[in-house]
Amino acid sequence: MFSKHLHWRPAGMRVDPRVVRDWARQRVSRILEQARRRLGEGGLRMNECRKWVVWGLLVALVAVPASAHDAPRAAQAATATVEPAAQAAATSVDAFHAALVRGDQSAAVALLADDALIFESGGAERSKAEYASHHLAADAAFAAATTRTVSRRSGHAAGDLAWIATESTTTGTFRDRPVNSVSTETMVLRRTGDTWRIVHIHWSSAKAE
Repeated sequence: MFSKHLHWRPAGMRVDPRVVRDWARQRVSRILEQARRRLGEGGLRMNECRKWVVWGLLVALVAVPASAHDAPRAAQAATATVEPAAQAAATSVDAFHAALVRGDQSAAVALLADDALIFESGGAERSKAEYASHHLAADAAFAAATTRTVSRRSGHAAGDLAWIATESTTTGTFRDRPVNSVSTETMVLRRTGDTWRIVHIHWSSAKAE
């Protein structure tokens, strides 16, 4: 949750956020639909599954933050475009963050798939067990000490796969240091039975202007 990420764009280039957002939604929808079909056919191996997840993630990361940077700041407040089919997945994302704030690490990891892949600060944790033994405790301590406010969210689901992209601000004090940052988060979730579990997280943050 402490990572910094730079979004490159040619100087002077302006992008209509609505065009970018619509393009991203359509592109990710096609990616998820292809992955869903392959899963249904029983022909999608784990490395292929991660390839589809990363493709969907890349599209979301490129498009969603770009629209945020180009849109007027007033339009960023509390905007949500989560499709109805993805609402349950968004609920799992919120439950994960709520568990971190409570310091309930068991509840947080219960919402992660065993093969969860987590990107942060240029590093990767490649399973639920690896995350639980490394950054989970620090993330819970940070969440409990600070206040996170969601400013924008979008999401889409196709079959048993969904993505939720969230923009937020975080303020407070952590380890005697003031915190005032803006963050982007992309989560990809897979439905197992009635539960949406997180299979991929990408966190990026920077100091607020």
